[in-house]
Amino acid sequence: MTRMNTYRYDYRGVADYVKSHFQPGDQIVPGIPHVFQFYTGMRDGYVLDTLLGTKTGYNQLLAEPRFVDKFAGLPVLRNLTELQEVVSRGHRTWVVFAPYASFEKLDNPTVIDYLNQTGKVEFETYRAKVMLVQRADQSKSVAKTP
Repeated sequence: MTRMNTYRYDYRGVADYVKSHFQPGDQIVPGIPHVFQFYTGMRDGYVLDTLLGTKTGYNQLLAEPRFVDKFAGLPVLRNLTELQEVVSRGHRTWVVFAPYASFEKLDNPTVIDYLNQTGKVEFETYRAKVMLVQRADQSKSVAKTP
C-alpha cells in the first residue's frame, strides 16, 4: 500500500500549499522552519515553541533581542501573547503543523485552544496540517460617531 509517494510526513505538500496561497502581508509559523524553507525558499516567519521544549538561542544583536530557532534563526513565539501579536500584525497567519502529533505535545493548551477557536484547517495531508488564522477585524472596536 502506498501513501501517494509520501514517506513519514508530507512536508512538501504543506509547503507547496502555503507557498501557492501566500499573499504579501501574510505571516508564517512553520512547524520545522528549516525544512519549510528548503521546500519553499521562503526565509521569513516565526517558530511556535510555547513550552520551550526545544533548545533555542538568544540573539542580542537583533533590533529587538529575542530567542531564535537554532536551525533557521527565526524568532521564537514563547506564549499566547506573542502569537497574538504576530497574528495582529499580518493580514493572515499560516500555521504549519508538520508533523502534527508533535504540535499537540509541545505547545501550551491555551495556544492550541486559541488556534482551534480562531483558525481553520485549510489543508491536510499525511501527518501534517495547515491552519489559517485571520486577523480580527479591527473596525468592530472603533466607536462610530452619531
